[in-house]
Amino acid sequence: MQPHNTCMNYQVTCVCGHVFTVTAEQAGKHTACPACHRALIPVVSQPANTPAAAQADPTKRCPACGEVILAIARKCKHCGEYLDGQKPTANTPTPPQAPDNTPPVFSVSVSQWDNFFRYIVCITIVLIVSAVVLFVPALKSVAPAVIFAALALMGFMAYFFFLSAKSSKCFIRRTRIETETGIFSKQIDSLELYRVLDLELDQGFIQRLLGIGSVKIKSNDPSNPELVLYQVPQARKIYKYLQEQVPIAQKARGAVLLS
Repeated sequence: MQPHNTCMNYQVTCVCGHVFTVTAEQAGKHTACPACHRALIPVVSQPANTPAAAQADPTKRCPACGEVILAIARKCKHCGEYLDGQKPTANTPTPPQAPDNTPPVFSVSVSQWDNFFRYIVCITIVLIVSAVVLFVPALKSVAPAVIFAALALMGFMAYFFFLSAKSSKCFIRRTRIETETGIFSKQIDSLELYRVLDLELDQGFIQRLLGIGSVKIKSNDPSNPELVLYQVPQARKIYKYLQEQVPIAQKARGAVLLS
């Protein structure tokens, strides 16, 4: 029913197509169509070209935050969640990315062969001190105490050398090299394989017989331009592995390194 004039008369269109006029008092009450005599209840409405006359859009609630949004909305304007499956909603947590905690390909520490001559020196010192106190008559009375002190001191030094080598560890993974040093306090450094510029294997004749060696790694990492895997077991295998893995890491990273 649309307004007809300023006297608050309204124009009514019946379902039969007949148009007639009713007054303001007749609005909302039963009235009959003059043409078909059908019972009608005129309802006052606003013109269709006004904002209030436009039909309200259907709404729905966002499944993530519960706010009211348009039914045709594909993304919530309140929480920003997508509602059509393009992106996971707040009720569907995104699975976290797996950290790089895969077992290392090589896990080695400094070989105890590096301490061989240090152990020899410790044993030699104990033997010399024992010989002196046993063959000098004036020192025979204190020989047991002196020998025990020499054994304790050299034993402590040998154990320190052992722990120092054992605590210098190296973990070689598919994408990086991690080093760990220190007996009481640990220092951990890492080098990404795609940063490697050059590899060098230092292995003498005796080292080849013992199966140890040092791998020198040069990189463009400003914090660690040169890394040395010192006197490690399986040095040749580690060197060969890095030769094969470094280009793979660089290709995967898309790195272009200039020497």
